[in-house]
Amino acid sequence: TFDDGPNQGTTNKILDILKDEGVKATFFVTCKGPDSLIKRMHDEGHTVALHTASHNYSYVYSSVDNYYRVFKAVMNWAYEMGLLEMTPRYPKLGAVHYQEREVPTMDELDRIYKNAAPHIQRIIALGIYSGARVGQSELYKLTWDAFDMERKQFVLTSAKKNPGMPVRVIPIRDDMLALIQKWKEEDEAQGVKHVIHYRGEPVKSVKIGWTAACRRAGITRNLVPYSLRHGFGTEACEAGVGQDALTGIMGHSDIATTMKFYVR
Repeated sequence: TFDDGPNQGTTNKILDILKDEGVKATFFVTCKGPDSLIKRMHDEGHTVALHTASHNYSYVYSSVDNYYRVFKAVMNWAYEMGLLEMTPRYPKLGAVHYQEREVPTMDELDRIYKNAAPHIQRIIALGIYSGARVGQSELYKLTWDAFDMERKQFVLTSAKKNPGMPVRVIPIRDDMLALIQKWKEEDEAQGVKHVIHYRGEPVKSVKIGWTAACRRAGITRNLVPYSLRHGFGTEACEAGVGQDALTGIMGHSDIATTMKFYVR
C-alpha cells in the first residue's frame, strides 16, 4: 500500500516499477493529486482507495455532519474521475444521541477530594471552579506563567473547538486565592512549570488516580474527571450566573451548547 499521494515525480516512478514487476498495489489518495496519475493507477489495475479529501482532520472529525459531507465529496469526486460507475444512494442520517455525563454533587466532590492524591485535588478544585476542559486540550497544559495573582486572574488557552475564542480570562475568587498561591509557591520552589503535574512531570491521563480516589470515597456512580466541567455548568447556572457569561467562561460559541449539554 502507498499513502497520501499521488505526487508527481515519485508516484509515476512507483507505477513504472510495479508495472515492470507485475505487482498490483493499493494507493490511498486524497483529492488533491494529479488526476492523470490516479487514472493511470486505475487503468493499470491497481486499487484506488480514499484518504479523505484534504487531510483537514480538525474539520473532518469535528462533527458527524462534517464527516458525512467529506464522505459525499470524495464519492462524487471518484464518480467524476471514472472510478465509480454511479454515486451511492445515501441513507438519511438520524439524530445523534449524545451520552449524558453524570454530574457530581458537591458532597461527592468533597469526598473524592479528601481521598485524592495532590494532583487529583488540583484537578478537582480547578475543574469545578473554572469550568476548564479537563484533559490535555486545556487544564493539563495550564502553566504558572498564565497566572496573574495581583489581578486575581489567569489566562486559559482554549481548545481548538472554538477558533473565535483562543483564550479565556478566568477570575480567581477570593476563596481560591490562598490555595492557588500555596500551590504556586510550592511549584516555583521545585522549578515545576505545569499546574497539574505528578512528581514534577505534566500529566496525560489521571484515570488510575481518579478511580482510586472515587473508590476510597465510596463513589459508585460513573463519574469521570470531565464530569467536573458539567458540574461547573450546573452549579454556575443554579448560582444565578447569566447564560451569556456562562457560555463565555466555558468557551462555547453559542448558548445552546452550554444549556443543552452542560447544565442539568
